[in-house]
Amino acid sequence: MRKLWVGLVGLVLLSVLPGRLLAEDADAPDLKVRLLLQGQAQFTEDANITKDGWDNEFFLRRARVMLAGKVNKWINFFYETENANFGKNGSFGDFMFTQDAYVEFAMYKELKVAGGMILLPFSHHNRQGAISLAGQDYHNIFSGKFITDKVWRDVGVEARGILFDMLDYRIGVFNGLRADSSKYITADNYSTEYDKDLATEPVARANRNEDDMPRFTGRVAVNFFDVEDAFFYCGTYLGAKKVLSIGGGFDVQPGATFDSKGNAALYKAFTGDVFADYPLDETMGITGQVGFVYFDRGYNQKSEEYFSPKLGTLAKEYQSAFAQDGSTGMGAFGELGFRFEVLKVPLMPIVGGEWYNADVDGNDIMNIRGGVNMFIKGHNANLKLEYANLTSQVQKTVNDAKVWEDQKANQVTLQAQLLF
Repeated sequence: MRKLWVGLVGLVLLSVLPGRLLAEDADAPDLKVRLLLQGQAQFTEDANITKDGWDNEFFLRRARVMLAGKVNKWINFFYETENANFGKNGSFGDFMFTQDAYVEFAMYKELKVAGGMILLPFSHHNRQGAISLAGQDYHNIFSGKFITDKVWRDVGVEARGILFDMLDYRIGVFNGLRADSSKYITADNYSTEYDKDLATEPVARANRNEDDMPRFTGRVAVNFFDVEDAFFYCGTYLGAKKVLSIGGGFDVQPGATFDSKGNAALYKAFTGDVFADYPLDETMGITGQVGFVYFDRGYNQKSEEYFSPKLGTLAKEYQSAFAQDGSTGMGAFGELGFRFEVLKVPLMPIVGGEWYNADVDGNDIMNIRGGVNMFIKGHNANLKLEYANLTSQVQKTVNDAKVWEDQKANQVTLQAQLLF
């Protein structure tokens, strides 16, 4: 019984103590256990079920358990669970899942290699940790644009490092989009005469990445002051660093999209960004960033009717069976905040927004945001109040014709963050 009580007490202490299990030397194992909670109260205009009043939501934007540590001075690791938007719209059905899980071999500052479930090294903003954002949340013009991802993550291997005390590179090889075996039809596995015709028409297989090609994602940046050598970037360092970073990124995978004729084509995305976090003195500082993105998702198969014999001869019909992907397009985002203290409590008024111009009607985005943050205890405890004017597109019928119109909505969100 004594051993059981000792074990239970040890487990409780391990779960709740935020500090490290301190090692006596740099080569000894080390572990940190942390909990992140972000609760939100959100009020959105004309978002109730009848579309004529304010929708009121209380939910957990993020609930995470994080394990970070090292095996020795050369090998470190990070594991994180996530339960996003828990309770939103009255839904509690989404269970906690593994979001980040990697082991990193840190041989030198110039070369560190990590393997596992990794936040894609595409841009400064999407590589920022949610804990340290300057604004209330991400400028979400990445979601739905990557060829595939799990909350902007993918499984693979990444090399990163700091060269010449200023050049930050992060380049990885990832799974990306995998071929769908259910749509792979050859002359040896057809079941009907129609399928036999499919086997002779490469455009009819409607399959991407048949050659099992990997995905390549990376970013290179120049740091003009302090370097950003941590695995995750910060949205604001709250005066701990002086940073000016200018960088560009790419995300490509051969054969991961379709062209207009249904042949496998190259998926590609590019970004450029500038990030600045400049302390003016011990109590004041400026934080800002701007980024530009371009995504080419090619074309998508419209529906499974493409495989229906009703279409007749495939060679005559394939062109109408593929439509340009609604995620293809270009956009930009930015934010600017000014940090100062009132009664020794850091405050940061901040403005920002995001814009995306999709090649396909109905997928444009234009949001303007403004708010104020109160960093009660830095990133460990803070409050963020934000007002947003959100513009999306909805389809309406005007004079028997379907047209896309902008739909605007006001939204107010209060977020409380606790990192323990």
